[in-house]
This record gives sequence, structure tokens and C-alpha cells, in this order.
Amino acid sequence: MSLWIEQTETGERKQNKIPIDEDPELFPVDCCDPVYGEPQICQILGQHIVNIKIVKRENPSQSRLARLPREVGLIFELESGFELILSANLDGVLSDFHIIYRDEIKQYIPPYFLEPPQEIPI
Repeated sequence: MSLWIEQTETGERKQNKIPIDEDPELFPVDCCDPVYGEPQICQILGQHIVNIKIVKRENPSQSRLARLPREVGLIFELESGFELILSANLDGVLSDFHIIYRDEIKQYIPPYFLEPPQEIPI
């Protein structure tokens, strides 16, 4: 999955970017498609978000790092109880963005993180 800002609010476009619906390399995929779709995503269509939590990593051992942001994701709980996590840097890699199902979160947390991330309700 690729995400990018196609156009700003003022109508500006990134250099050499064509609109997504005109890009010959991209095509839409229905999330309920039996071959390319995700059954779990198909099941949550139309549901409302009932709770949001911030995912925050443990306090760093070095005091100079304590000033840096440690928020690494958001947990969206849907009315069915299904939880979806949108995360950047949960695995310690700054450029990684993940959409994670709740039952998959442990595989994204490196073993050198001593404590699991905190979940802070908002």
C-alpha cells in the first residue's frame, strides 16, 4: 500500500506526480475482493470508531532521548471490538508505516524493547 498527498488544499501538486486515477501503474482493489482483498477489512466496512488510544514506547534509558516523541501509533477500536493499529516507527525503523491487526502487534515490537508499548486512551 502506498499513501501520499496527491494535492494540497491550495491545489499544489508534487513535481511530476500525475493524479492517482490517471496513473497507469495503479489500479483500485476492492477490499472484499476474494483474491486481492482482506477479509478482516471487508468485515469492518461501515463500522464506527468507538475508542482511540495512542501507542507510546517505554521511557528511553538515555535522558537526552527523553525529550523526543515516543508516540508510535494509534489504536482504533470499532463497534464490533475489532482493533486496528496505524503505526509509524513501532519497530524502531523511522521510515516504516504499518497497518496492524491487534493480534499481530507483538511481531512488530523488537526484542530489545524491554517493555511493551503503553496504550493511552484519548
